[in-house]
Amino acid sequence: MRLVYSLVASVLLSLVLLLVSLFKRDYLPGMKQRFGFNLPKANKRLVWVHAASVGEVVAAKPLIESLLHKGELDILVTTFTPSGRDQVRKEFADRVTHAFQPWDFATVVRRFAQVYEPRLLILMETEFWPNLVQTCQQSQIPVAIVNGRISDRAYPKYKKFSWLFRPVLSSLAVAAVQTHKDRSRYLELGVPLEKIHITGNTKFDVSSEQKQDDGSLKQGMFGSRPVWLAASTHQGEEEICLNAHLAVLEKYPESVLVLLPRHVDRVREISQLIELKGLYYITKSYINGDLNNISVILGDSMGEMSFYLSLADTVLMGGSLVEIGGHNPLEAIQQAKPVMTGPHTNNFEAIYRELALSKACIQLKSGDDLAEVVMEMLENKDKGRSLTINAAKVLEDGRGAVPLTIKYLQPFLGITS
Repeated sequence: MRLVYSLVASVLLSLVLLLVSLFKRDYLPGMKQRFGFNLPKANKRLVWVHAASVGEVVAAKPLIESLLHKGELDILVTTFTPSGRDQVRKEFADRVTHAFQPWDFATVVRRFAQVYEPRLLILMETEFWPNLVQTCQQSQIPVAIVNGRISDRAYPKYKKFSWLFRPVLSSLAVAAVQTHKDRSRYLELGVPLEKIHITGNTKFDVSSEQKQDDGSLKQGMFGSRPVWLAASTHQGEEEICLNAHLAVLEKYPESVLVLLPRHVDRVREISQLIELKGLYYITKSYINGDLNNISVILGDSMGEMSFYLSLADTVLMGGSLVEIGGHNPLEAIQQAKPVMTGPHTNNFEAIYRELALSKACIQLKSGDDLAEVVMEMLENKDKGRSLTINAAKVLEDGRGAVPLTIKYLQPFLGITS
């Protein structure tokens, strides 16, 4: 079955390379690394952490920091996306080695593994590539899933292709998963029960407490104008947010919407939509001087969520007004921002359920409620403070995933403590 997968992957890779050469040219500089050539130098017997893009790098950060703190381990971090690479550089500078993920072919993975001879491969969340995992196993490299999760949306696909994924998952040395539901799903997909451990979500461990910003950045850019952020939006959500903002402007004509799409390559498309709505806007990269006439800031940069959050009085987490499944609200909570979400939160079901039970976020029934809820949040500061206080308690109670994860990884790290 792996042969069939590899043949299909070969055809798909040809199409990917064509598309990259035409439309995704920022992927070209790392192409040799993806084939296992021109790899950066690093000590052998390192720990290899694979984190596909920005979100996975954020999830991996507290784990990597803890491993680095031990002082005995060199770390290699691979990412699939250039934005993931940029996040690695931002978080770790030269404290880790970065390379792009090898294509999922046995010969490429084997070449990659021969260069670094990793003592352990850690895959973040759902990055179980068939040839990557099984080639590492054949090379006596143990493989662990950390922060493992399988969303409601993805689970039927893994079951449908269980003939491909069951051999992969059954060979894992450790599966450190987020919730009881994840444990059940990994078990059904073939991971031995004794290899599965519920450790929680490492993103809770990013910060020990909320970061209360002093508001100076927002004050410097907007003065006392009310600002709301729609973060990590997807197609269909921008129109909902812009329509809501038009309603908000009727009551708060000085208000500002910061619109940050999940994929910045959609900026041109969204710019046209803003123009159709008759709103004055500017992209983040062109901000320079007076913003008095601007009612929409369009985010066109990756890896700067902290900057965008610091501008906002309240935050809507995108991917939740359409059937994407929502995005992780923890970074917003860590910056003490009141969080709103739409009804579609199945990607982070456990987090949003706990927030809802603790009265630590507002969940809309649909996008039709957005304008009303935004206006309520902008005018009711006490409600916002109550949400952030409750969310801080959820954040604190959720900590501890990293030390528990390292406990289960310890036998494969080759160090004493």
